[in-house]
Amino acid sequence: MGLKRIEQSQGCWANALPDERVFVLLARDITAPWVVLFWCFLRVITFRNWASDPQINEAADCALRMIRERRHVRRVLRSRELNVSIHGREIVDAAKTLRAATQESGESAGSLSDQKGNKR
Repeated sequence: MGLKRIEQSQGCWANALPDERVFVLLARDITAPWVVLFWCFLRVITFRNWASDPQINEAADCALRMIRERRHVRRVLRSRELNVSIHGREIVDAAKTLRAATQESGESAGSLSDQKGNKR
């Protein structure tokens, strides 16, 4: 229910068994805050928690922060996607250059084979 950069030395991460399964929701998922709020609701109506319990308050606060910070998260993700697409273009250009150089030397990129003549 916190930030990734914060050490998870307390709360559910600290209480989880070494091989116990956990599920993480990221704020970028449009359904995440609603899933968290629904979890709070279910905990209260099944008498696992009171609505005033710190665990419920922390989860509800996290859900509200997810909603408020969504615009910032989207902006950061968009800038990363742009960066990845720029690097992706460089990789494609490098592959084209390599392919051209291979064809000039008379080798075919698809003709790689081992000593037995089997394709790798």
